Amino acid sequence: MTLFKEAAKFYKFRNEYPDTVIEYIKNELSLDRKSVLDIGSGEGRLAIPLSKLFKNVMAIDIDKGMLEEGKRKAGSLGIQNIQWICKNGEELEAEEFKDIQVVSFGNALHWFDQEKVLKFSHEVLPNDGAIVVVGGTTIWREAPELWQQKTLEIIKKYLGPERLTVKGKFQKPKSSFGDSLKVAGFGRVERHEFNFTRRVLAAEDVVNLQFSMSYAAPELFKDEVSEFAEELKSELLEINPTNEFVEEDRGTVVIGWKS
Repeated sequence: MTLFKEAAKFYKFRNEYPDTVIEYIKNELSLDRKSVLDIGSGEGRLAIPLSKLFKNVMAIDIDKGMLEEGKRKAGSLGIQNIQWICKNGEELEAEEFKDIQVVSFGNALHWFDQEKVLKFSHEVLPNDGAIVVVGGTTIWREAPELWQQKTLEIIKKYLGPERLTVKGKFQKPKSSFGDSLKVAGFGRVERHEFNFTRRVLAAEDVVNLQFSMSYAAPELFKDEVSEFAEELKSELLEINPTNEFVEEDRGTVVIGWKS
């Protein structure tokens, strides 16, 4: 069982990384940009935009459904320089990969044994290589809008007060990504904050967005999944009968250079 089993079909409801993030990564990495290894790639949310910067992208994920969705998405965009590889990111060996200049994680590093995957990342990179960690927030950390607060309230009503995944209670990382990179041996670490593109969601979109998240995966609700969806939509429309819910999320990019 994977954390995002059957979630790929809902990923289209997530906000994409803005162009400013990709531009920032491009400007910060003074490389000839041959190859990037994107670990925990999912359906290519980071791998696909990175394909514009690198000659070759290797997208690694353990979930076949995610990779199939990534292939479909990339194909529809005419992108042909991504290899979709079904592997556990914690079981990668440096000897398997050559000429990797950048290792990236898009909303994924916190799901891994960080010590293990960062050790691999440090080993596989050349001396001028870099690691890129991109992440956003969730309503479990920040819920500034009333509709976000109500959404979290209803999730807790059905699933309990603690954040869950299909594998059990969510384990919060013990340290920040920047600190973890420094411990792993990356000499210089930079952190950059960004804003996701503002968007307006309908109640149905909000429900489907939750289903794309590990903390509200459909299988967590078992036979109450339809009841949850209907109650959330009803409560949201009570908040805003116009069926418009503004989302303005934030994120961070952390880059660590090997030397």
